[in-house]
Amino acid sequence: MLLAIDTSTKHAGLLLWNSGVIASTSWYSKYNHTKHVIAELDKLISENNFLVSDIKAIALAIGPGSFSALRVGFSIAKGLCIALKIPLTGISTLLAEAYSYRGTSQPICPLIFLNQRTIALGHFVIDKSNYITTIQPETIVPTDKLAQFLPKGSMVCGEGTQTLQSMINNVSISEITIVEYCSPYRRLESLAQLGSSQLDAGFYDDPETLQPRYLREPNITKPNPAKLIKLGKSQKELM
Repeated sequence: MLLAIDTSTKHAGLLLWNSGVIASTSWYSKYNHTKHVIAELDKLISENNFLVSDIKAIALAIGPGSFSALRVGFSIAKGLCIALKIPLTGISTLLAEAYSYRGTSQPICPLIFLNQRTIALGHFVIDKSNYITTIQPETIVPTDKLAQFLPKGSMVCGEGTQTLQSMINNVSISEITIVEYCSPYRRLESLAQLGSSQLDAGFYDDPETLQPRYLREPNITKPNPAKLIKLGKSQKELM
């Protein structure tokens, strides 16, 4: 049985998979993913009469997304994989979002709002054979310039699409298709499917080295510029 974990954004979820969906749960958590993930995982496993030891592999959404939220999912996934000695595979959150709409002839542009100023954007084509082509590398774009990055004829999906129309009023609605975001369930199921396919093909990640896909550095890693401080006489005497 495979466990899919997605804590990329405030809309998080878990899903149990074995050649199909066994059970799933999702929730909205603004600040405390740690508390919710552990409680929801315990509930999901126990209510479906499983044990933690029944988990044989983990598919993890690796971002882009919220810095703190992603770290929660990574910590839990890595801990379980190391403790249970089971394989782990990391899947792009944007790819999982796009995979939900596979089989269309349109280019798929999944997005995730990172904050008021920036959006994570992907650009894929996924044909009816589920063959994935990455048209452009995943990137961060300014919110007010999003329209410039959406190719004509594309399908736009992901969290925040309900607010898109007011932001891209300089793009004709006939030139793109906006898919209204409903719930994290579709992304969760796609995460499980992609993870299962990766593992079946023998591709997995090292829990020790797998890192979140931030696409940008967290602010905490940027040191503030050093400031010169004039010492008084008493301070100099203490040095």
